[in-house]
Amino acid sequence: MLHIDYAWLTHPGRRKMNQDNIVCMKRYLPRIHNGPDEPVTGSTDAGNGAVFGVFDGMGGEEHGEAASWIAAKTAASMAIRNADDLKVFCKKANRKICQYVRDNAIVSSGTTAALLLFDRNGAHSCHIGDSRIYRCDYGIPEQLTKDDVPPGPGRDHMLLQCLGIPEEEMRITPHLDYYMIRERAYFMICTDGLTHMLTENQIAEVLSDGNSLQQQTRRLTDKALAAGGRDNITLFLIRATP
Repeated sequence: MLHIDYAWLTHPGRRKMNQDNIVCMKRYLPRIHNGPDEPVTGSTDAGNGAVFGVFDGMGGEEHGEAASWIAAKTAASMAIRNADDLKVFCKKANRKICQYVRDNAIVSSGTTAALLLFDRNGAHSCHIGDSRIYRCDYGIPEQLTKDDVPPGPGRDHMLLQCLGIPEEEMRITPHLDYYMIRERAYFMICTDGLTHMLTENQIAEVLSDGNSLQQQTRRLTDKALAAGGRDNITLFLIRATP
């Protein structure tokens, strides 16, 4: 049975509102929040609903924080045990966000999603949008997900899909994968408020410093803020050991 240690933190950055949200097993954040002051840490065993994820709401005045909150609340309310459940989550969250848009007569609202579900041997990944999942082996981050953005320079803010697209317009296709646990390796899930501010070399510098997950989470957030912090910053660091 895998044992899991984790740390997470979310920060509004230089923006007035934090439109990011998280799921940490059965916990999520309120719709309106600024996140905790310090990293949240904990541990669990795989198989106990060990689902972790980040959601980056989009839309600004069009209720992006509602979309990420709806997605986080949906994930926390479900019994997610396998890849099929992750697909069901995406479909259910997508419909709920679309219903919110219709009920409130707004133009649009959407969110990215990047989640890890741990079982006895490894981790199922699920992502849609441009929030990312990395595996960090000896402190070197390896991007496991591919951003849902069009090819070409200057188009990294144009998402090809997200949660919140009406089914009559397009059927969303979440990206699913499975990763066996490597010795001394751990995972990072993050929104683009981190990766747009820091290079992979800067991230690697922190992840290889030998400090605790809590300290590394704090340091990555602080470095992203020092680099400009133009967007909300949210990340998980997760270590799974046999």
